[in-house]
Amino acid sequence: LAYFGCHSLRMPWRYSGKVYFVVMRNFVPVQPWLTFDLKGATANRRALTARALHQIHAQAGEAGAACAYGTLRDWEWLDISMSVEVSEGDKAALAEMVAADAAFLAEQGALDYSL
Repeated sequence: LAYFGCHSLRMPWRYSGKVYFVVMRNFVPVQPWLTFDLKGATANRRALTARALHQIHAQAGEAGAACAYGTLRDWEWLDISMSVEVSEGDKAALAEMVAADAAFLAEQGALDYSL
């Protein structure tokens, strides 16, 4: 693993004080061919037009090379009909985690707009 640094930020939340975090290189041994920044909303969430997305993909397919899209957003996820398969048990666990996180952030006065 490659560590780039250990940093800290003083957070304005009620019980947080200083938050420490480590920045490190991605340790997954596979190079992803698509990267998304998903927020669960579509307002201002397009990195490429649908036409540009398909043109880049077609050009890469003709050349037999991997596509270099950069980080895509919610609309591109929808444009290429991406999906994630999650079991019913994992869906319930995820919903419980999101509800607990939202409750904590609301209590701290730091609820994110995307929740």
